[in-house]
Amino acid sequence: MSISVIGVIIAILFFCLLVIGHEFGHFIAAKRLGVKVLEFSMGMGPLLWHSQKGETQYSLRAIPIGGFCKLEGEDGDENKEDMRSFANQPAWSKILILIMGSVMNVVMGLIILTIIFTSIGSTTSYVGEVSDGSPAAAAGILADDRIVAINGKEVLSWNDVIASTSSYDGDGSIQVILERKSSEKGKYQFPVELVPDYNEEAGRYIMGVTTKIVHSVPMSIKESLAACGSMFVSMKEFLVNLFKGRTNSEDVVGVVGIMAVVSEQAKTNGLINVIYLMGIISFNLAIVNMLPFPALDGGRILLVLLRKITHDKIGDKAEAIVNAIGFILLMILMIFLLFKDTFTFILK
Repeated sequence: MSISVIGVIIAILFFCLLVIGHEFGHFIAAKRLGVKVLEFSMGMGPLLWHSQKGETQYSLRAIPIGGFCKLEGEDGDENKEDMRSFANQPAWSKILILIMGSVMNVVMGLIILTIIFTSIGSTTSYVGEVSDGSPAAAAGILADDRIVAINGKEVLSWNDVIASTSSYDGDGSIQVILERKSSEKGKYQFPVELVPDYNEEAGRYIMGVTTKIVHSVPMSIKESLAACGSMFVSMKEFLVNLFKGRTNSEDVVGVVGIMAVVSEQAKTNGLINVIYLMGIISFNLAIVNMLPFPALDGGRILLVLLRKITHDKIGDKAEAIVNAIGFILLMILMIFLLFKDTFTFILK
């Protein structure tokens, strides 16, 4: 796996889009709730350009690694008399502003994947084509037939069809329940029996049919939601294994590692797979930011709740110190991952 110039450029653009989308979630929530937004910036570091509109400065900065949304009073240095300061907002308002960054990343991920799935099409339980001389053709299966069940197991998606035929052990025949539509009978169901052929190239038994591809926005939304759910499950399993000590440093990558993956996808699988990866990373960013770690949105939400429960026994200064320590630890982790990934890909 290697890093190309195009991979670096694409990765930087994707990081900027995802982080700007995240920060825009904070921005729009703060604006709607009346909290003063001091600056909304694309990029980090030295200021290249800015435009003041009302109380907010819109900026372009030199280092293209995302951006930020600076709110009045979010760092504990607010004017106590300014009721529009973030620090002077009720707990529910703070939590809503903090959580909207991750909500925006989930929305972005769903939009990206819905566009991708609508473009490439979704698989269905309907038959697209039947191969000549195949077991399906011999059994009388036709294009546009819907596969309802195989060996008594209901078929809800094409993955169920693949799973059912893949589990076939070559002994006897399988029963397939089909649904067909005709002008005389309307929709009706009937059974057929066939003996799948073993396909050396696929490495499994097949009936000799392909799925019917449909370009449907509702189906694409459903697939996008399923992908989002799978990402949440995968992240949960990763975190459980992390706390149990069942992971190692190779399971975690930083910016360099992601750039390498993006570059590889761009070279071997094309832009559409890179955009798909962007959607998945957007889900990942949403989840990571909700972890209850200081300096992350999840950690800041935890502090808001603790201050509410303890009636502000945790002061602004203590909260600022905790977030500062968390930020330093995150920077140390990022530097570690930077060196680890760099040496890993150099050695490869």
